[in-house]
Amino acid sequence: PIEPAVVPWGISEVELSLEGHRPARDILWGMTYWGADRRFVLDPLGSVPDEMVRVAYEAYPVQLPGLDHLAEEPMVDYLIDRCEVTNAEFRRFVDAGAYRRPELWQVPFVKDGRELDFGEAMGLFTDRTGLPGPATWEGGGYPEGQAEHPVGGLSWYEAEAYARFVGKELPSIFHWSLVAFTFGSSEIIPLSNFGAGPVPAGSTRGMNRFGALDLAGNVREWCFNEVAGTGSHFILGGGWNDQRYAFNDAYAADAFDRSATNGVLWVRLPEAEPDRDGLLRAIETPFRDFAAEAPVDEETFAVFLRQFDYDRTPLDATVDSEEVQE
Repeated sequence: PIEPAVVPWGISEVELSLEGHRPARDILWGMTYWGADRRFVLDPLGSVPDEMVRVAYEAYPVQLPGLDHLAEEPMVDYLIDRCEVTNAEFRRFVDAGAYRRPELWQVPFVKDGRELDFGEAMGLFTDRTGLPGPATWEGGGYPEGQAEHPVGGLSWYEAEAYARFVGKELPSIFHWSLVAFTFGSSEIIPLSNFGAGPVPAGSTRGMNRFGALDLAGNVREWCFNEVAGTGSHFILGGGWNDQRYAFNDAYAADAFDRSATNGVLWVRLPEAEPDRDGLLRAIETPFRDFAAEAPVDEETFAVFLRQFDYDRTPLDATVDSEEVQE
C-alpha cells in the first residue's frame, strides 16, 4: 500500500512498477470531488495477454451527453485492448476465410426490418473491389504501408464476428466509458489524432485510463449495446475525420454502417461477471417530442418572449461605398 500522497492539481499520468509484475499505468485527476482512494492491480508477468491491460473497476457513471440518466452499473475487473485493432490483425480474420464461415456470425442480420440470410449479408461486407473485407480495403488487402494503422470500414456485424474469432467481446458503453475518461477530454483530445487520416495504433500520446490508448480519435470503437428499437449500436470516441467533440458524444450508427472511421477494440470479461445482461442490454435513450407538447398559455409565452427583448437603439449604419450593377 502507498501511504497518502500529494498529487498535482489537474491530470497526471502515473506508472507503478513492481519486480516480476507488469507495470500499472493510469490517469489521476487531482480534484477534491474526484476522491482520494485508488486501487491498482499489478499482474504477474505472463498472466495477461501482451496486447491487453487490466481495468481495476471503480464506480463511475457514463459520462456522455444523453446518457447521464443511466445509473452506475456494477462490474468486476476486466481486460481491454491497449490499442485499436490494426489492419494486420484483422487480416488474419480475412485469411482464415471468416466471411465464408457462418458459425462465426451468430447475430441475425436485420436490415430495414427484414432478416437477411448469410449470403445476402456477406454480399454487403466487401472491399472496394468486391472482395470480402473492410470497406477501406482494396483487392482483398489493406492500403500499402498501413499494416499497423487501425482497421476501419467495419460494420457492427463484422466487429462482433471478429470478436468471436479471437475469443474476446465488444465492450459495453459502461466498459468503454470507464476507460475513455471523457471527463478529462480537455487534456486527452489535444494529444489524440483528429486530423487528415489514421495514424499507427498507439502512436499518439493520447492515453486514456489504465494505459489504454487512442479511445479519442483515430477510429471510432463499436460497442455491443443497441439503441433500443432502432437497429443502431453505439460507436464511440470519434474518428480522425470527426469534430473533436465527438469524443464526448453518445453517437450511434446502423449496424450495417461501414464508414471509413468505424473501427474496434475488444474487452475480455471474466466468467464471473454477475451483471453481464445488464451491461450488454439495449439502451433506452430519452426523447421529447416537442410537436406533441401542449402550447403554453399567453401569459407564459409573454415571459418566454421577454428573453428576446433588446434595446432598440439606432444602429448607426453608414455607407462606406456603393457599386451599381448594370
